[in-house]
This record gives sequence, C-alpha cells and structure tokens, in this order.
Amino acid sequence: RFFRVAAFVPYVVPGVVAVIMWGFFYSPSSSPIVQALTAFNLPVPNFLGPRAVLWSIANISTWEFAGYNMIIFFSALQGIPQEIYESGRLDGLSEIGIALRLKVPLILPALMFGLLFSLIGTLQLFNEPLILDRLSNSISSSFTPNIYAYNVAFVDTNLHYGGAIAVILGVVTFAFSFGFLRLTRRQSGV
Repeated sequence: RFFRVAAFVPYVVPGVVAVIMWGFFYSPSSSPIVQALTAFNLPVPNFLGPRAVLWSIANISTWEFAGYNMIIFFSALQGIPQEIYESGRLDGLSEIGIALRLKVPLILPALMFGLLFSLIGTLQLFNEPLILDRLSNSISSSFTPNIYAYNVAFVDTNLHYGGAIAVILGVVTFAFSFGFLRLTRRQSGV
C-alpha cells in the first residue's frame, strides 16, 4: 500500500507546484542534485540548457502523471480473474511468463488508454515550459503549440489568430486521438 500511495502522490501535487519544485532541483545555483554531483566529482549537466530542457520537462510530466497511469493499469490488473494466473502456473509458466504472456495482453486496452492520454497530454503541454521559461533561456515563445497560441493571443494581443491556432490544435488533437483509436482497434481486431 505504501508504494501505491507513494506512486500516486505526485499526481495529487498541483502541476504548477511540481514545476516550481523541479525547477529548484534543476537550478544550478540551489539544486541539491547539482551539489551531490559536484561533491562526488561527477559531471554536472545543465538541466535547463538547450540540450536538456526538453528532457527535464519530460521528466516533470512523467513524474506528475505516472500515478494516474498507475491507477489505470492497477485497475486493469485487478479485473483479471485469478483463475487465469493459476492455469498459467499449471501450464508451466514462470512469473515472468505470466506477466508477459497473460497480464500484458489482457491489460493491453488499458495500456493503449494510458498511452493515448499521455499523447494528448503531450499535445497540451503548457504549464511546465511556461514556468521553466523564467529559469531557462532555452524555452522560446513557440516551444509548444499551446505556448505559441498563448503568446500570439495575449502577448502580441492578436486574439483572433491565437484563437484560430487553439482551434486548429484542438482539431489536430481530436484527429490524432481518433486515428490512434482506429489504429489500435484495427490491430486488436475489434
């Protein structure tokens, strides 16, 4: 239970708070990670530099939403009848064989659901780069489509063009999600 709660807790933390917290961990001047690497004479990467800022944002997003996906996958695993596991053991499957040959195929729809929501979340990325922009010079005004639409609408005060970008992004997200669902249904034979 402890590990379930520990994995879910990051999802409860508001996204802005999570980005500020990780911004502290990434900041070269105050980061305990940088201090630990320096203490052991290890190379210190620039987490907010042009080569690493995208990976830093990906880490923050993964940390934020891993608990959400864990709930989806855990619920799918709880829905599998125990008799299936017992029959797999009787057929001589090891625990790894049960995981790979029984569990993964049976929770594949939940895995696809989690992947779809993660991809949609990627297209909606806004808070993380916007807040890290204050700490990094590597994030431009067009770093993500949402930031670009925001800057066009509110910084450049072109509300119509910014609104059009937002609508197009919504249509693209819908089309991508629809295509992804069609592709996965076709591959699963549904």
